[in-house]
Amino acid sequence: MTRHDGDDISVPTRLAHQVDYLQRHRHIGMVSCLIKCVTNDPAYRRDCIFIEKIQNNYVTTEDIEKAVAGNFIPILFPTLMIRRELLNDPDVPEDAAAFDDHIRLLLYLLRAGDAAKVDKVLYYYRRHKDAYHIVNILAYEKHVKEVLAKSRIQTFLKYKTFYNEAKAIPKPPVQLNAYSSRRVLMLIDALNIGGTETHVLNLVTNLMAMGIYVVVGTAGGPMEDIFKSYGIKLIKIPMKDDYISNKNLFGMLKQVKAIIDTEKIDLIHCHLFASMQIASEIYRRYKTPYIVTVHGLFYPNDVLYAACIKASAIIAVSEPVRKMLQRKLRNRTEGRIEVIPNGIDMNAFKPLQRNEVEKPSDIKNILEAQEICLQLRDSVHIKELFFSKSDEKQEWNLKAVLYGHEEISLQERDEKDSLRKTYNIPSNAPVILYCSRLAWGKTKAARALIFGCGQLAHQHKDLHVVIVGDGEDRRIVEDEAAIMNEMLRREAIHVVGAKFDLGTYYRQSDVVVGTGRVALEAMSCEKPVIAVGNQGYAGLVTPDNKEQQWQMYFGDHDALEKTDALKLAQTLDSLLKAPQRMKTLGTWGRAWCKEKFCGDKLVKRIAALYESCQGGGSSDTPP
Repeated sequence: MTRHDGDDISVPTRLAHQVDYLQRHRHIGMVSCLIKCVTNDPAYRRDCIFIEKIQNNYVTTEDIEKAVAGNFIPILFPTLMIRRELLNDPDVPEDAAAFDDHIRLLLYLLRAGDAAKVDKVLYYYRRHKDAYHIVNILAYEKHVKEVLAKSRIQTFLKYKTFYNEAKAIPKPPVQLNAYSSRRVLMLIDALNIGGTETHVLNLVTNLMAMGIYVVVGTAGGPMEDIFKSYGIKLIKIPMKDDYISNKNLFGMLKQVKAIIDTEKIDLIHCHLFASMQIASEIYRRYKTPYIVTVHGLFYPNDVLYAACIKASAIIAVSEPVRKMLQRKLRNRTEGRIEVIPNGIDMNAFKPLQRNEVEKPSDIKNILEAQEICLQLRDSVHIKELFFSKSDEKQEWNLKAVLYGHEEISLQERDEKDSLRKTYNIPSNAPVILYCSRLAWGKTKAARALIFGCGQLAHQHKDLHVVIVGDGEDRRIVEDEAAIMNEMLRREAIHVVGAKFDLGTYYRQSDVVVGTGRVALEAMSCEKPVIAVGNQGYAGLVTPDNKEQQWQMYFGDHDALEKTDALKLAQTLDSLLKAPQRMKTLGTWGRAWCKEKFCGDKLVKRIAALYESCQGGGSSDTPP
């Protein structure tokens, strides 16, 4: 689909050039072009020079996205040719545009597909005094600002890869159970990308699957669209700061009380500073019971005192958090603190399949068995095929041994290769994964790993490090990674930003360095873990120190010592030289996670806590 304004001029070859560009660049969803700005009015000639230069300064997808992220739209809508499939989505804006620029539609299309420009002047754009955006200049500028703000396009572009990964993952259909007698308002200050938000996402989807009615009150953030894609009902509450002023508190309480009445809420579950302040004040005024989850040691004393003392129950995600609460609150919360760790979805975080692939068979003769062998050899990358006849059942049984040191399915083989292909990592090179929000003490861990890599590179010439995560310190980490790569004279350290499908990254690594939830997810994927977190270095997680690691929450809430690059490098070196030990630790780690941190079991414990706080009730199903 293309557009052309009646008072402008397209060159005769415009459509041919744009069609050719789209055919040669299949990943591009829409293509624009360079412009020539023309006018018959001398008063606008200087404007024309400026418009032409600034519009033609942005040609590539990266250039265009950087401009939009800076609140400038470097595309004139009538210059576009758009792939039809981008307009097939039912969410395409259909309301009448306030101005002919179709800015809202353009911003939607930028989320649906990449944009670029043919590097040729194919469009003559006319500037004149009767143009709508000149006649209505103030209203037009206000309109552009409002549409940009509402579209959240800057957030989308910043986390574009993250959102695309999330979109590609099939999501189980989960619906609100309107008949449930348990109705929960989940309050979380913001939906940033991190462990707390991931925990809330998993908790809400699992509670909904159990039939419990849950709505989420939040200020929103990068994870907002992810929550919505799971069918979760979000209600915006402007909790923009950790502390809510008295001036703003009254309005928020009024809004939350309206949510409670409309949604028939009988329990609030809150997680961070502002949401805890709201929940405790709602209880003081209206006696709606609430539960608090304390996710770490970073909560200020005044927040804990105000929120925890009147809470119906307090969930501590680790033993150090429980000890902190008992030390600070003493007997004021006696009997109401329960340690429930953040659970792990064992199905989402699972290892690559191992061992043999068996095909239970009703094969009746050797010819059928040979045909099956040929089919499997073509489709599953078989290293060895063999079959045998069962005397008892009088049928042929077929087994297949797959290529590689790990026997994996074709889909998983492709997944395993994808990270190496993306970052040009040799197939046999060891990969160390670090995953965390790049802020606070976790930045120190990332930096220690980068400098430790300099030590490791002498013993492991083909070593690669992949750092997954985002945060205010990402630029620091990227700069130090670039320096180390320059010193090593190769791209050994890859800072890749936030990722949604972390299971794929865990499975494609050899060792994971991380803390808290990352440590558990990696172990669930059968990967050995070196625990390093906000509090410092906790070391290799093993069967001998598992309880100590749990007590420290893998370095996030306590540690053995300060994070040190040399110590980390020494631990990694000894582990990389012992592949059998790595495999043994991986197998044990998943078994331990299944025993202690299985998400299904822990969600049921939280649901039971809800029931006790609400005085009973059940998740009724529709008649």
